[in-house]
Amino acid sequence: MSNGTRQVVCRTVLGARQEIAIEDVNEFQTPGARLSQQLVRVKGAPFVRKYVPAALGARLPALYALLDNEIRAGCRLAQAYGANYPSELAHLVAYNVDAEEPFALFHEYRGVALGPGPRFDDDEIRQFELGLLRALQYTSAAGVVHGSVGPDALRWNAGHVQLVDFESAERVGEPRRPSTTRVRSPEQTAGTGLVSARDDVWAAGHLIRVTRLQARPGDQLPDHRHDPEGLRTVLSPVFDNPVDHRPEPVELLRRLRDNTRFPVPDDLDVNYSAGRERFEQVSLAKRLQLPNPSANGGKPAKRGKRVFPFLGTMLLVACAIITAAVTL
Repeated sequence: MSNGTRQVVCRTVLGARQEIAIEDVNEFQTPGARLSQQLVRVKGAPFVRKYVPAALGARLPALYALLDNEIRAGCRLAQAYGANYPSELAHLVAYNVDAEEPFALFHEYRGVALGPGPRFDDDEIRQFELGLLRALQYTSAAGVVHGSVGPDALRWNAGHVQLVDFESAERVGEPRRPSTTRVRSPEQTAGTGLVSARDDVWAAGHLIRVTRLQARPGDQLPDHRHDPEGLRTVLSPVFDNPVDHRPEPVELLRRLRDNTRFPVPDDLDVNYSAGRERFEQVSLAKRLQLPNPSANGGKPAKRGKRVFPFLGTMLLVACAIITAAVTL
């Protein structure tokens, strides 16, 4: 092996333990990520590795929670859609939460980062809006809320949209976490109530307004009630209603005359609840074990080893196959 290749142990999204060779290619960054990233190869195929360097994690322990969010969301989505996994979403394939530098491994992202102030022609605007809402229909149907929908978390590839960077992801039905993310619904910003499948719709509506009105970064958008009639017709129910009465992504797609048929995701709460509960227990224990740099003269300390095989201790019996899994 070359100096840029190393053997690592990881788990697939269904909990199977594997040892793989990862070849480093180069550093990589997306505008919506706080985690460190690399482009890597596994068996010659390109992947994105998101990870927490040990030294950085000692200084900023909150990064471990962001990686946990990525893994919870990625596992739940992969388990929900299986072989029908949508190209509109970042696709987690493996992870290791117990390594010195815990990581998540994704199929290589598509296209380029959208970035602030995107400019589209009329055909591209429609492609963008439909792709964005399809991505959110897939996530919400699986019980996942991205939590930071915006141009920094989106990629554009010749008329196709991909949603990446689930570092702020939450699970539908859990208490909302307060956040300072720039564009979030009032409920998400305040961190009140329970996470709703409609939470991301507010941010999507804001982004659709930005693209339709061709606003530049930093522009103050006018009151939505002054928007062109066609735009008001689509988005007024988003901004004028409390979260429980906002439309779901699929309803906005119908307003835009899109008839995409979405697969019904598997019922993960029935099949994987034990694995999820165990993940939460170990994840909490992990955060309680994080070292305090001040106790080591300001130098990053080595984290205590966590019990990696915990993801394999929860047994799921399906078709006479015993497997272990973690979900959001």
